[in-house]
Amino acid sequence: MFALELFFDDRLNNYVRRVWKSLHERKIALAMYDIADIRPHITVAIYSTIDKWAAFDDLLTDFMENQKKLDLQFDSLASFPTSGTLFLAPTITRDLFAMHEDYYARLDSFSTQASSLYTPNHWNPHCSLAIKLTKEALGRAWRDCLRDFQPITTRIESIGLVELSFADGKCISSPTIKEFDFL
Repeated sequence: MFALELFFDDRLNNYVRRVWKSLHERKIALAMYDIADIRPHITVAIYSTIDKWAAFDDLLTDFMENQKKLDLQFDSLASFPTSGTLFLAPTITRDLFAMHEDYYARLDSFSTQASSLYTPNHWNPHCSLAIKLTKEALGRAWRDCLRDFQPITTRIESIGLVELSFADGKCISSPTIKEFDFL
């Protein structure tokens, strides 16, 4: 499985990694901290497989030719209660949605391989702090994160294609296999 992810500047990276570590040390949420090579991110697309790697790579390269760095403000904590996910939610901007829609327009030939959860009109951009929590653990994670929460501004610095590896139904690694910097 593969994901296309937006990566941030050091300020947000450090903040999210501190949250992952805190939730891990308090034994509230272990998953994010335990995934090898994971980086704080917003997922743009997830693919079960990618056929025709050369064509995908060419389209992704063309897409990135004119992409400019985007500033984002993360003003809220939010959750997907049915999946037990706690996350930082960015303030939605036209530039963020335009970049997302442009990506799907340019890589339309790969849309049948993409998860519908991340396609235009279905996408909820977010940066995960904890995943697969029980309702009790989700409440504990909320309280833990609220204690130190402050809105944070960041810049999207790059986009990367990551390969997700799973064992026993859990993601165990998420190395970046290709990365492009924004202009």
